Amino acid sequence: MQRKNLKNPDCPIARSLDVMGDRWTLLIVREAGKGAERFAQFEKNLGIAANILSARLRKMELDGLIEARLCEDKARYIYSLSAKGRGLYDVLSALRRWGEEFLCQDLPSTR
Repeated sequence: MQRKNLKNPDCPIARSLDVMGDRWTLLIVREAGKGAERFAQFEKNLGIAANILSARLRKMELDGLIEARLCEDKARYIYSLSAKGRGLYDVLSALRRWGEEFLCQDLPSTR
């Protein structure tokens, strides 16, 4: 089932959700914000299938959330958050704090 396009020029929240995509996109941003920069790191840390990760990284690059550059060996890419991606990482940090406060009172703090 295809997701409904939420693009609405009058609603910044709907437009933001359209770029954020699904949970994988947000988790990739989280990992990149924590220092992951190689495909294998994302794959291992997230337990995500390679084909899904590849598609998400491609879309995230097109959406301007990440930048990909060839490694010196010219066989692999290094991924880093763009300014837009770093802004989204800040949003995720706020979401983490909200989750800690309201959803994880019984768990040790991750701060």
